[in-house]
Amino acid sequence: MTVTARGTAFPSVLLDVTARDAAGVAIEGLPASAFVCQEEGAAASALLLRNRRAPRVLLLLDGSASLPADFRGGGALRVIRSLADALLADVPGLRLRVRAIGERPKAEPWLTDADAIEEAARIHLPRSFESGLWQSLSDARTAADPTVVVLITDGKASDQPRPEWLARIASGPPSVLVGIGAAEKATLAALADASGGVSTSATTPDAAVAAVRRLLGERADAAHQLRYLAPANGPSTRAVRVTIAGRSVEATASYTVPTATARVRPDALAGLYVSVESGREVHLRTLAEGAPDEVEAALFGTALLAFEGGPPTAAAWLDDVFSGMLAQEPILRAIAAKDDRAPLPRSRRHRMPLPLNASRISRSGIAPTMATAAPLPTGCRRCCSPRDADPANPGSVASMCSRCCACPPSVRIAARIRVALSSAPRVWR
Repeated sequence: MTVTARGTAFPSVLLDVTARDAAGVAIEGLPASAFVCQEEGAAASALLLRNRRAPRVLLLLDGSASLPADFRGGGALRVIRSLADALLADVPGLRLRVRAIGERPKAEPWLTDADAIEEAARIHLPRSFESGLWQSLSDARTAADPTVVVLITDGKASDQPRPEWLARIASGPPSVLVGIGAAEKATLAALADASGGVSTSATTPDAAVAAVRRLLGERADAAHQLRYLAPANGPSTRAVRVTIAGRSVEATASYTVPTATARVRPDALAGLYVSVESGREVHLRTLAEGAPDEVEAALFGTALLAFEGGPPTAAAWLDDVFSGMLAQEPILRAIAAKDDRAPLPRSRRHRMPLPLNASRISRSGIAPTMATAAPLPTGCRRCCSPRDADPANPGSVASMCSRCCACPPSVRIAARIRVALSSAPRVWR
């Protein structure tokens, strides 16, 4: 068993563990209870991040003009094809993705076919016009989280390392760098050290492919990855021991605690969101965003989702309007026929609608001749008799009938309608 420790995100420490059987074949699928971790002799509670080999290799393409002729244009495509054939045969379950240096990361599928990888290289290679090695390596983690980054380059970077780039490189995947031609070995070594990877040199395309196969084979064997939090106090260089529970199998490693300014902040949730789908509509709501403490509190807390019904549809509005109009059909027909004796509906659910300008009709605006011409409904009692109606007050019949307690409701309503129609016949046209 072998173990590799990385403390670049101290106090969070990553352990890559490779366990093999007696025949030297890598073992996969061990549970978290199978590992006992210790740092400086003290027990460390470790979290198992993965226990299967799932290598995802990102091939960064350097298309700068400073590369040797064998690694530019068609030569670069031949190197990519040879490398894809060899790696897919060496590592079961390997998935590859191609991206050019200087190209912004975007969502693309992982590939498992050599022809598809060659075609992807043909598309991406012309997009590489610069050698921003540091920035491209810092962006590697955003490319669907690869487990290893492979870069064949001469190491002549057109950019300089920045603190934020170094932080992302240190917390990202390890890199395998192969220097070709008159390579800048110091730059390659610095890139490898920053990512926790390895670097080597090659003079021919075949040698470059062989170097990648060898270095990647060493990195791809680590099927198990664990993480634990180290104590803040302790020596600058710390020893780590991993033991298989119940067996006399162990491996040791060491790491150097980075300085306070060189430490990389461990991964944390930056936001918590909820997506609500209703039919074809998708609504995204923010539960927490920004400070990691607030996001963590929202993650382990509760959230209340409130739903409010939408307004009625146009069909519902029209249904209510037409239902009300149909319920008043007998009244409207009686008005049109000027039939004061027609039976009226007794439903209390709907009221007769007023004319559009009914609020403008006043008693003073009703002509006396029209009021006296309005016949009194048959069956009215003494309060609505002709002798009680005052010809000088055109509204006396309507006002009396509106407060008459002896006449049926249909008689009172018909009297009021008749007076209104006699004064403003154009309202109901």
